[in-house]
Amino acid sequence: MSSSHFPTDASSALALITGAAYTAAHFRQDWPVLVAAVRHAPPANRMQWVMGLERLAGLIVLQPDSLELQGGLARLAAVAGYPGLTLDCLQRLDVKGGLSDQDLLLMIEVCLTTGDTDRAARVAATLRRQGLRTPGLVQLQDRIDQRLSDSQQPWRQPFAFGPQMLLDPLQPDHADALARQYRDPATALLTGLPEIGADLTAEQWIERRLQDSPATYAWVHRRLGLVGYGDLYLHRQAGYLCMWVGTDFRGQGLGRSVVRALCQMAFRRGLDLVLSSAYENNQRSIRSLQANQFIPIPVRAEEPDHERRFFSLSTTPITPTRARRRLVEFCDLTHTGVRFRPGWFAPESAPIPLTTDKELSWPST
Repeated sequence: MSSSHFPTDASSALALITGAAYTAAHFRQDWPVLVAAVRHAPPANRMQWVMGLERLAGLIVLQPDSLELQGGLARLAAVAGYPGLTLDCLQRLDVKGGLSDQDLLLMIEVCLTTGDTDRAARVAATLRRQGLRTPGLVQLQDRIDQRLSDSQQPWRQPFAFGPQMLLDPLQPDHADALARQYRDPATALLTGLPEIGADLTAEQWIERRLQDSPATYAWVHRRLGLVGYGDLYLHRQAGYLCMWVGTDFRGQGLGRSVVRALCQMAFRRGLDLVLSSAYENNQRSIRSLQANQFIPIPVRAEEPDHERRFFSLSTTPITPTRARRRLVEFCDLTHTGVRFRPGWFAPESAPIPLTTDKELSWPST
């Protein structure tokens, strides 16, 4: 690769590795430059990188002596945000006896990224037994200890949803991935959450959310890492659900699945009512709620929340009037600032046919 063709950012790096003439021999020479370029300017479209990296992995696996190539690909996948491929490469190195201390440190980092704290702790213990005492390991151990300590608190345990998805209690070390997936300004507008920018870092954003509720989670895919966010603002036996799907992962049904996971967790941990809302023009979120059997609440809020539509899901039968009353009570007692128009009391009617968690007709993932 001539100096005039050195990639300077993720886009040029992706164009290089997906070129028809690009080979494993090229990658053997190029991978340190590619890693540096992507680290300097992270990719904007994760799924294009996933496909490009999988193509590259297919070329490398055919090489008879691929230890260096696997190590390079592991690092490129890590900086490009594809933790599943990083672990694949490290596992191949492990089989061949080629894992270095730096490889093991990378494995710990990726395990934390995908919510596998137990595995991260086991690898860290192996390195300590081997006598490694680097600042990098100390920092990773501190993160592991923080997660393990945090998991002893209410609502701070991970919640697995099928073999691939996880509600991982939100931590400061989610900041980089969260900022990348929250970069579309429309996300803040449609959820009413603050923007991340010059006045608010991702770490500060996370800190504020955790101050509001302990039930605050990264929506994590075991291979792709953080793909979204969800939380429950708690009061007594009710929770108010908020969620968003990352910029790179929309249109794949992840909104419906994060709502489903949050509700399953809420009911299993003792709540009897989940409330939520979405702006009238946010049809994607409305469909995600309705697909999970949320029922519209016949109520209108005063400005500036007059364009919100409100929904509820209960473990016991509940009338529209009762659902409205619990919503108003929740907003009043939690000081959300949402106020409702007087006179919006629906006539008493038959209970809404709602469900227990076991009766919900949710498909499995």
